[in-house]
Amino acid sequence: MKHWHHLLSHRIALPLAAATLALGAHAKTPAQWQALTAPVKISLEQAVQNATQMTPGQVIEIELDDGDGAGVRYEAHILTPQQQSVEV
Repeated sequence: MKHWHHLLSHRIALPLAAATLALGAHAKTPAQWQALTAPVKISLEQAVQNATQMTPGQVIEIELDDGDGAGVRYEAHILTPQQQSVEV
């Protein structure tokens, strides 16, 4: 974890940990983890950057979502400077 702490800012590290825990709860084996994450086209870091470009603020939660039939994608919750929670 120390290595990641130096590579990622707190802004990215916290959502990364949250997403990893969320996915880890659904994957019971390494093969299941690969199956869950294989369709993802961008990295978690890119997803965080894209989300904050669309909606300025701090990512407070990010997860992979496949429930709407549009394929697997990241879904981020951002806390805006006005203290509003926005989903992107």
